[in-house]
This record gives sequence, C-alpha cells and structure tokens, in this order.
Amino acid sequence: MERMVLEAARKGNIDELKDLIGSNQLILEEMALEGAGHTSLHVACVGGHLDFVGELLKHMPKLAEKVNLRGFSPLHIAAARGDVEIVVELLKVGTHLCSVKGWERRIHFHGDTAIHLTRVCRRENRSRGDRASPCREEQPG
Repeated sequence: MERMVLEAARKGNIDELKDLIGSNQLILEEMALEGAGHTSLHVACVGGHLDFVGELLKHMPKLAEKVNLRGFSPLHIAAARGDVEIVVELLKVGTHLCSVKGWERRIHFHGDTAIHLTRVCRRENRSRGDRASPCREEQPG
C-alpha cells in the first residue's frame, strides 16, 4: 500500500490519496514510522504538486518535519525547486520548519530565507531554461 501512496504522490492524484486514506486511515502514520527516505510529501514536493501537498498536510502535518536519507526536508526540496507556493503551504504548518536540521545536521533556513531562496532558484532555473541548476535538490548546498 505504501507504494500506491508514493505513486499517487508522484502523479499528484488527490482522489487516489483520499481513497487510500479511506481504506486505511493510519496509512500516512504507518508510513512515517516505517521509513527513512522519501515520504509521500517529499515525492509531491519533487513533482511540484501543490494541491497534493496541501491534502497531505491536512491529514498529517508532521510529515513536513521529516528528512530523507540525504537530509532534505520537504521544505528544502520545494525551496530548491523554486516552488514558492509549496514553500508557503509548508510554512503554514509552522515557521519551525525553517529550523529542521537537514543535510550534515545543519539548519539551512532562517525566517524568510526559504521564500527568498525559492525566488532566486526559480529565476536561475528560468534563465537556464530547465531545472539543471545548482539549486536542484539533488545537489546539496
């Protein structure tokens, strides 16, 4: 079932997510306890699925605090992709997310820095014409 939730996150399919939660209301909590690595929220942030991110956060806001094996939180990923709207949605959970220790156990954001970083990365990504930028999630910084 975990694979189905991750696939729904990859596609940004909110209806599929709701069906899966309907069949097991604890699915997100179970997945959060089981895994290190990408959560469904990480996957949705990588895909830029704002509505899916919002739906996940309604059901389990604590997912926003999880870091993957590489030390990236969903906020790190959204900021690196330049997704201001997703950053804002994540920060609705709480500004404490700017203090989540990520890669190399460092705190990467302070205050409005996450939103500023998304704007810088978005501008750089556009100027390059693609997502091949030092601001990408795959390249720690």
